[in-house]
Amino acid sequence: MLKLEKIGIVGAGTMGGGIAQKIAQEGCGVVLADVSYDVLNKAIDNINKTLEGGVKRKILSEEEARNAISRIRITPDLSEMANCQLVIEAVFEDLAVKREVFKKLDSICPSEAIFATNTSTLSVKEIAAETQRPDHFIGLHFFYHPAMNRMLEIIFLENTSPKAKAISHSISNLMGKTAIFVADSPGFAVNRFFIPWSMEAIRLLDEGLGDIPSIDHVVKQTFHVGMGPFEFMNAVRGFSLAYLTSTTLGQRISRFYGPAGGLEYKFKNGGIWDLSGDPKPESFQRIQDRLLGAVFFVAASLVDGGVATIVDTDIGAKVGLRWKSGPFELMNQVGMGKAYSLAKSIVERNPDLKMPANLEMQYKKGEPWDIRYVALTKKGSIAYITIKRPEVLNALNGTIFSQLGQCLDEIEQDPVIDAVVIGGLGKDFVAGADIGFFIDRVKARRFEDIVAYGGHAQEIVNRIDDSQKLMIARVQGLALGGGFELALACDTIVASDKAAFGFPETSIGIYPGLGGMARSIRKVGKALAKYLVLTGRVIDAPTALEMGLIEYVVPVTELDEKIIQISADPSISTKESKSGSQPDEGLRRIQEQFSDENIEKLLGGKGIEADAMAAHLYKMISSKAPLAVKLANKVMDEGEALTLKEALELEKRHAGELFKTEDALEGFQSVVGKYRPTFKGK
Repeated sequence: MLKLEKIGIVGAGTMGGGIAQKIAQEGCGVVLADVSYDVLNKAIDNINKTLEGGVKRKILSEEEARNAISRIRITPDLSEMANCQLVIEAVFEDLAVKREVFKKLDSICPSEAIFATNTSTLSVKEIAAETQRPDHFIGLHFFYHPAMNRMLEIIFLENTSPKAKAISHSISNLMGKTAIFVADSPGFAVNRFFIPWSMEAIRLLDEGLGDIPSIDHVVKQTFHVGMGPFEFMNAVRGFSLAYLTSTTLGQRISRFYGPAGGLEYKFKNGGIWDLSGDPKPESFQRIQDRLLGAVFFVAASLVDGGVATIVDTDIGAKVGLRWKSGPFELMNQVGMGKAYSLAKSIVERNPDLKMPANLEMQYKKGEPWDIRYVALTKKGSIAYITIKRPEVLNALNGTIFSQLGQCLDEIEQDPVIDAVVIGGLGKDFVAGADIGFFIDRVKARRFEDIVAYGGHAQEIVNRIDDSQKLMIARVQGLALGGGFELALACDTIVASDKAAFGFPETSIGIYPGLGGMARSIRKVGKALAKYLVLTGRVIDAPTALEMGLIEYVVPVTELDEKIIQISADPSISTKESKSGSQPDEGLRRIQEQFSDENIEKLLGGKGIEADAMAAHLYKMISSKAPLAVKLANKVMDEGEALTLKEALELEKRHAGELFKTEDALEGFQSVVGKYRPTFKGK
C-alpha cells in the first residue's frame, strides 16, 4: 500500500516554502533544504505568517498550525534527502542550476526515490537527463501560492515508471490539488498562454494603445479576475520570473512568446509599474480584442500540438489563474467567427506564427468547441468517468448529465469493461447542482425546464443504479446534494478520510430529488435518512461508514489503490443495507428521535425542552424551509412502503412543487449571495 511519509523539498523560496507548508498541513513529514540556515529560517518565518493568517481566517486551528510547522525539518545539507520517498526541486528557474541540484541528489538518494521538478517553462526531459533515473523523474508544476492555489500540472516523460505515476497521484490527492496531465512542452499548458497574454498586455502599453489603468480594468472586466497583469506583477514582484520564463518561451517557440520591451526594461532597471490614473473607455475595445486574440491563438495552438486537452486548458485558466471562463469557453461565448478573426489578427502581426489547424477547422465548421466536462478513460477492465468542473466543485447541470449519459452508452456496449469508477476532478467529488440554472428558470417561471432537467437527471442516475457493471463512487472530498445522490446510486462508495456527505437541500427550500431519500432509506433505514434530509447535517466519512451509507474509508493517498483492489475482487459486497446492524449510542438516540413515534413531536418542537438532543435537532430543523421539511417527511413516509422504482417516481413527482415556492427562490439566491435565508413558508 502506497503511503507518503517523508517528502523532500529543495529550495526554500516562496514556491518551495509554500509546497512544504501545504504538505505539512496535510500530515506528512517534510525535509526543507536550501543553501543556508539564514534562508531557511526566513522561509519558516514566512510559513508561520501564512499559517497565522489561516488561523485568523478560521481556515486552521492553532493546533493544526503548530502541528504543521512541527512536521517541517530544515537543513542546508542535501544528504538529509536520502530517506525521502519523493524529492521536489523548487530552485531558481535556470536549467544549469536545476540540473546541478539533481546531479547531487542522484548520488545521495536511493534508486527507488522519485524526483520531481517544479519548473514552470523548462524541459523536464532536459532536467532529468542529468540523473540516472529518467523513469523515476516527473514534473510537478505548482502555482502561486502553492499552499492555497489548487492547480497542479503533472508532466510525465516517455518512460515514466508506474511507481512515479502513482506517486504523482498520491501527492496530488494528499495536497487536494486539481491536477491536469500535460506534455513536456515549453510553458506546459497554463504558462504557455498566460505568459504571452501578459506580454501582449505590456506591448499594448509599449505601443501606446492602452495605459496601465485601462489595460488592468479591461482584464478585470473581461476575465473576471481580481487584479490586472500590472497590478499582479507589482503584488508578487514577478519581474525576474516573468522575464526569465518569457525569454525561455521566446527562444523555444517564437518571438511572440518572448519578453516585451517594457518588461525587459523593468527587469534591468528595477521599480514597479505605476498604476495611477483613470481607465480610458475609448481604448477598451482594442485592448480587449488584442488580449482575447492572443489567448485564443495560443490556447488553440497548444491543444493542436497535443500539449493539453481543451477542457484541461480551460481548467488551468479557471483554477490556476482564477479566470471565470477558460479560453475555449470564451471562444464559444464570443462566437467562432469573431474568435477566429481575433486570433488571425495576432498571426498577421507576427509573420513567424501560423494559424492552428484546429481553429481553422472549427471556424470552417461554424460550430462552437465541444468541451467535454465529463471524461471517460479506460484501463484494462476498468472505466473511469471523471466530472471536470473543479472551479465550481464539479457542480451538476444538464450538460454534465448529457455527457455522463454518453459515457454510460459507450461503457454498456464495451464487453471488456467490468467496473466503472465515477469521480470528480480536484479536491471534491460533486458538491451539488448548478444553482444558477434554477434561479434563472424560477425567475422566468419556466418550471417545465426544471421538471425536464430533473427527469433527465434522474434517468441518468437510475441507469447507474441499474447497470450490470460494478459501479464505484470515488469520493475524495465533498459529496453534497446531487453529488451524494449520484454516489448512492453506485454499488459501492469508497471514500477518503477527508470526505464528507450531506443533503443540504432543505436549507435552500427544496428536497433531494434524484433518489437520495429513497436510496438512503434502503441503506440505513427511514429514521437516519430523515435525520440527514431534515437537518441538512454534513457528516464525515467515518460517521457515514458507521451509519452504513458508505462501504470503505481509506487515507486519501491510498484511495486509488483501494479502488483497483475492489474492482478486481468479484466477491465484493455491494449495496448491502446496514440498517439492521447495531449502531453506536449516538446513532441509536438519533434513530429514536426520528422514529415514527417521535417525529411529529420533534418537528413541532413541543414537549422536548428537557431533552437536550431533541432541542438541538429541533433548532437545526426549524432553520430549514418549512414547506420542504414537511413535504420531504411526507414523501419519505409514503416512499418507505413502495418499491424503489415507485419511491423514485414519487420523489420526482412532488419535487416540482417546491420549485414554485417563494422559499425556493430565497434559498437559491442565498447561496449565490452568501447570506442566511429567511423562509416564510410560502
